[in-house]
Amino acid sequence: MISRLIGSLSGEINVVIPMQLEGEAEILAYGVDFRLESALKRSETGAARVSTISCRTTIQFINIEIYNGGITGIALNLFKQGISEQIRSLIQALICKKVTQFINEDFNEKLLQTQTKTSLLNAVRINTFGALVGLPNGQELIETFRAFNIGISYPFFEEVISRTSTNFRLSEDPSCYEDTVEISNIGEVSVTATETKRTPFSAAPMSWPNKPVNDAMIHLLISDYIANALLYHAFSEHLLQFVVDDKTISSLGPLLRTSCTTGVCFADVIPQISEQYPNSKVQLIFTPTRAPVVLFQEKLGGVLMINVNGLVFLYIKADNETSRQAATFALDIVANVHLHIENNTLLGKTSMDSFQLEKKYGDIDISDDELSDIALLSSEMLQRSINNFLSTGFPIPIPKVLRMNITELQILDRNVFISAKFDLDRRRSTVEYIKCKRNHVQVSPSNSSKQKSVDNRLISSVHESDEVCTIGVPELLIRATIASYGRPHFRTYISSRLRLEYVYRKSLEEKQRSINKKRQAVKKYIDEDKPLPTHLRKHAIKLQQDAEWGGEISPIDDEYRYAGAVDPKVVLTTSREPSAKLKIFLKEMRLMFPNAQRINRGHYDIKKLMQACKANDITDFILLHETRGNPDGMIVCHLPFGPTAYFTLANVVMRHDVPDCGTMSEEYPHLIFDGLNSPLGRRLTTILKHLFPVPKIDSRRIITFSNTQDFISFRHHTYSKDEHGEIVLKEIGPRFEMRPYLIKMGTIDNADAEKAEWALRSYTNSARKRPPMLSLPIDDE
Repeated sequence: MISRLIGSLSGEINVVIPMQLEGEAEILAYGVDFRLESALKRSETGAARVSTISCRTTIQFINIEIYNGGITGIALNLFKQGISEQIRSLIQALICKKVTQFINEDFNEKLLQTQTKTSLLNAVRINTFGALVGLPNGQELIETFRAFNIGISYPFFEEVISRTSTNFRLSEDPSCYEDTVEISNIGEVSVTATETKRTPFSAAPMSWPNKPVNDAMIHLLISDYIANALLYHAFSEHLLQFVVDDKTISSLGPLLRTSCTTGVCFADVIPQISEQYPNSKVQLIFTPTRAPVVLFQEKLGGVLMINVNGLVFLYIKADNETSRQAATFALDIVANVHLHIENNTLLGKTSMDSFQLEKKYGDIDISDDELSDIALLSSEMLQRSINNFLSTGFPIPIPKVLRMNITELQILDRNVFISAKFDLDRRRSTVEYIKCKRNHVQVSPSNSSKQKSVDNRLISSVHESDEVCTIGVPELLIRATIASYGRPHFRTYISSRLRLEYVYRKSLEEKQRSINKKRQAVKKYIDEDKPLPTHLRKHAIKLQQDAEWGGEISPIDDEYRYAGAVDPKVVLTTSREPSAKLKIFLKEMRLMFPNAQRINRGHYDIKKLMQACKANDITDFILLHETRGNPDGMIVCHLPFGPTAYFTLANVVMRHDVPDCGTMSEEYPHLIFDGLNSPLGRRLTTILKHLFPVPKIDSRRIITFSNTQDFISFRHHTYSKDEHGEIVLKEIGPRFEMRPYLIKMGTIDNADAEKAEWALRSYTNSARKRPPMLSLPIDDE
């Protein structure tokens, strides 16, 4: 390496007579080799500390030239070889001395001043992450939290969080590898009162994953200890008591009423409450019985498991604001959250594995069936609200001067692994404003007149036909020139994708327009009884059938257009006052459909059930009927806009009546539809197949819908291989025959007002020579 130094000389040299030292000196150092070996350690306070192990500087040759130095300069140039050797050894020692002094004194002093312990109050007040992403400030967050709490004043809350602190001390000496530094942080949460209350548990052992992303610049391994420690101390300080009423959540005001004439309220869920406490308000208070638990688990591709236990107190508030405790319920929630990162935004989806309510006290007579229905509706509402929040995404707080790309988010057992790449956005960190005008230059104000002249010289050199962007920064001018043949590269990747999508859609329209022309041509030649042209004969039959059925089907009329995007959510119920056999059949049918829930009918009206299902994003609603204790009817309604299919059931055989019945599998089933190739059969196939989610390829569960003489036989099997490798089917039930008799365009709650898409008429039922309705002859397929 070659180093060059230029400086001014001033002073006096006493050689026999005093001589003035002046002029300029140029020092050229050739072959500069600087080697520093240091170690990163943990200091006594827990902060990082850098110690110097060795330092060596080698300079092969130095050349010194003195300009405008007068007689002194001439004399020094005559003896520059000896002077250069003296200066070479001096500079070699001076470089290592200054670097070592900077590390041991200045740099380590700054590291010792690094904050190793901070209170939550300071973090809330500063709220750096929130300021970066535009979140509410700390005061607003505290007020929002206190709005749901009961009996907590602001001074008490501020005093508690000021006593809660997080320890950032290093737990061990950092480990240095090739191009990698590994730093371990304690992250202990404690509360200081008369004595320090520490967290009674520690972090689980952590280990790096086997194959992290190699080109990432930073790897983070975060334990679930921090979240659990904060929740533990919040529970011990009684900060997790929440109230839900019309004041805390105004949108739930109509629901939290014991009586209502329109809409949905508590009386629809608990009918007895309207009889005992009419025209009153409902207040719910939640108190945890133990600290909530958050666990990172590697199963199912990585989930965040949350467990909450507590008591829910139900109070009735009269118009005079007097309240009375009506009931107490024990609540146990187990939820799984799937998280992923997309474009530096945290997204996720929540699924409720368990939502159990148990009555502990109260004068309201609530049956177990009603309590299970309340738990179902509450879990769906809670899951929907959480998913709505996670679907919009939570932006990860990143400083604006950094461009970060999180390349990997991997949830392991008891910790989460994050890899990221980032670089410094110099333009954002230095530029204050940008003004671009074509054929026009605007000079930014500068604090220095000298800088103005430099800026003007730079701008005057630009061609008149160029486009100039001046960036105003004090004592700095960044100039971007775009030649007249070039265009600003402001078109983003998104606009390119939109253009490709537009071209693709236009090509589809052109293709569909060509097909429609062929259909009309075939129809015209057939109506005029003329021979078909040669290029239309190959697909003439299909084109004629499409023309008869109306040709192209608008996607707006296709109710199942987006059915494959998400898994279906099915709700099953029965007619009023079901028999024991129908209840058993309902439970067996619920096991048939993955992600299905059953609701005990009770005194619920169909319209209210449909409103609740639509509000909770239920995709399909199934209603089972019976006659004299035998199931004989089934209605399948697709939500939110229909259609609704009506079936009669016959020869219903329960699972326990099936010989050698196998165990019920929880795999998503493969579906077989046999003999349903007519337009009506394909319509029924669409209605039935979208009751089931898309299965995995290795699923061993099979459900068959086989048509024979317009009766659809339903069979449920699992298959396996015996010792000889042969496929063995095992029926697991139930089995029955179903026959469609009506398809309505809308939903079941508006069946009387909706148009019938298809109906089984009396003359079609008695016609002797009518062809099968659900299948076509083999020659016509």
